[in-house]
Amino acid sequence: MAVEQWMSTNCQPLESPTTIRLVVLGSGSGTQPVECVLLHTDPNTWDAQPYEALSYEWGSPSDEDPWILVNGCVVQVRKNLWDALMHIRFEEEERYVWIDALSINQADLQERNHQVKIMNAIYRKADRVLVWLGLAKDGSDAVMTIFNDLGEVKRRAEHLIPTKIEGILALGERSYWGRAWVQQEIYLAKTYTIHCGSKTIVDIKLDSSLALLSGAAARDEQYRHLGRIIEDSRMFQVILMHRLKSINSLGALLLKSISLKLECSEPRDFIYSMRGMDRDLKESDLVPDYEKPLVEVYFDTLDVCEFGSNDAGRIAARLGISLDAELWQRVLISAQRRRGLPKIRSEQPANQKVRRAPQ
Repeated sequence: MAVEQWMSTNCQPLESPTTIRLVVLGSGSGTQPVECVLLHTDPNTWDAQPYEALSYEWGSPSDEDPWILVNGCVVQVRKNLWDALMHIRFEEEERYVWIDALSINQADLQERNHQVKIMNAIYRKADRVLVWLGLAKDGSDAVMTIFNDLGEVKRRAEHLIPTKIEGILALGERSYWGRAWVQQEIYLAKTYTIHCGSKTIVDIKLDSSLALLSGAAARDEQYRHLGRIIEDSRMFQVILMHRLKSINSLGALLLKSISLKLECSEPRDFIYSMRGMDRDLKESDLVPDYEKPLVEVYFDTLDVCEFGSNDAGRIAARLGISLDAELWQRVLISAQRRRGLPKIRSEQPANQKVRRAPQ
């Protein structure tokens, strides 16, 4: 039975608005099956269970997806999650992890809406975020080993750039970094650990290694273009945002996500995945609702963001919304309301055409 189907019929309802469901990941190694049980806890209480949060890419479902044991039941999970569980579990003790596919009853829209609303708190309160990039490939083992040795990176940065650039870029452009939710999951983390195959690296080492390589490339005209390629990678940009916290308004985050070409299978998640990083939003602003028409989610977004007409058009295009004359009038009225301007008649920009993007 697929995990979504199993949870829809076997999950106990969460007791309060702040309760979350943790995965108690059983110990194991090698080919031993993955076993876990689900535990309810409230991170706001004094006796709350400390936990970590998993950040990973769902991937597409398949009839060949592997199975795990959840509360003693055989449950099918997507291959990438199974890979992650096999690698992050401890050999001799349990591990408490929040994992969206197992911690949220996706079939219960009310629960899903509320858990997405508090997602920022879930990741912010986690002791650590576990980033799963996937299995080793394209020289990732060698790159992870180098990044774990800052002394080696400092001594040989100029040599590493031309010899390891393909592996570094392959790691930096993995599809994981293109997920819209990654921004929030890493941005809000107290600390995070990167897992790629059997290799792991803590955030400060990865951040420092990339900075050292980028700096070395900038000083050498021969490799300057390679430094720019590293800095343009989505991995570098996501990690830079975590370090600097320089972009923290929803409007700027959405536009940055467009420039990075971040993806999500549910269009509303393009908005909701950025919502939790704007601390100025009120609790009542942009409350996640997966039953609300997408166009209304779009206008709710415009009501809290300072977008000009061009940027409003870019957001609409990213959501796959076609702005006809009537909708453009609503865009202009929304902008006037935010700025406190009197209502004026205006036409859709003559050169502005927004076609529905492929879903």
